[in-house]
Amino acid sequence: MNRRQFTLFALASAFTGAASASSGGKALKNIIESEDNTDLKNHSKSQSTDVFGAYDDENGQHFVTCLNLIDNKLSGEKLDSLQIPFRAHDTIPLSKGRSLSFARRPHNQMIISDFATKEQRIINANEGRHFYGHGCIDISRNTLFATENDYDNARGVISLRDAHNFKQLGEYESCGIGPHDIHLMPDNKTLVVANGGIETHPDFGRRKLNIKTMQPSLTFIDIDSGKKIDEYRLSNHKLSIRHLMVTADGGVAVGTQYQGQPIDGTPDYLLAWIDKNTDGLQTFDNNRQFTKDCRGYIADVAVDTHAQIMAATSPRGNNVSFWSIPNRTLLKTIEISGPSGLCFNSKDQEFLVSNDKGVVFKIPLNSNQFIATQLQTFPVKWDNHMYISV
Repeated sequence: MNRRQFTLFALASAFTGAASASSGGKALKNIIESEDNTDLKNHSKSQSTDVFGAYDDENGQHFVTCLNLIDNKLSGEKLDSLQIPFRAHDTIPLSKGRSLSFARRPHNQMIISDFATKEQRIINANEGRHFYGHGCIDISRNTLFATENDYDNARGVISLRDAHNFKQLGEYESCGIGPHDIHLMPDNKTLVVANGGIETHPDFGRRKLNIKTMQPSLTFIDIDSGKKIDEYRLSNHKLSIRHLMVTADGGVAVGTQYQGQPIDGTPDYLLAWIDKNTDGLQTFDNNRQFTKDCRGYIADVAVDTHAQIMAATSPRGNNVSFWSIPNRTLLKTIEISGPSGLCFNSKDQEFLVSNDKGVVFKIPLNSNQFIATQLQTFPVKWDNHMYISV
């Protein structure tokens, strides 16, 4: 299975039918089957690797792009890009050379981009709704699940759409306020949702309306009934649960954003983990210096399941951190200016990172040295998330 400024996908064969929108090497993210299955078959035979992302150019115009990774190198000096009418947060692959991008709140559109035909199609949210930047696709049910805001009722919802024509089929409660990232679990029966806990309304732009009373949660929802299976909270209610990455064995990595003021102090942690062997959400390494350095913000998370290492980007802290999942401890932090996009390239055993200077970095796992090397630089400002499909 598989993961805004970028996250990750696994092989389409790794799971029957999961494609998730949300951060790097994300096992919940897979390729959406076309109706005749041709695109998926051709994709699986490809010797190249597609890396999807979004960016702004020097004039502030918005684009979505598909990079081609061959023999551990990005092909071409120029980006294969299509302009879009909004700043994209999350972009997930559809069939080969096609993607679906979600607008950042409070915008109410998503867009399908075909890099071969250059055709695009905009889909609008229903009246009284806006997207929250993420979604995931269950191929076996031919359904797109997207996080949305029922803003007049301060209610988080998950819209259900046909994954081919994108007509709305219905909606579920997200069982919280401000749902952001969403993934399909490996059992292909359960959704996991990051309810950020923050109430917003388009009339107030991006203003946050309930910080004093916000209640973030990590919620597991039955995919067929929409009923809540379980719910988990962190000890600090001002840590908004934002981004997730789900592994093939059902582990869930959690990245947060602190909504407190300086007078509230520095949180003890910004990252958490849950799996079948843990007793609820387990936080990573009470390290106030790290959370202070990151200025309370994790943009994305990715996992190397073989090495049991989680990576996290912090654009405010200008760093990428690496953590031992079994020990919940910090292994190393490296400096990169404004990193956000993050995924794990399992083919070459390395993390990929993009930043606001237009650079795409690779960070191989060589004896845990975590040395970043520039793959390529483009005259752009990369946005939140990066997705890789092998």
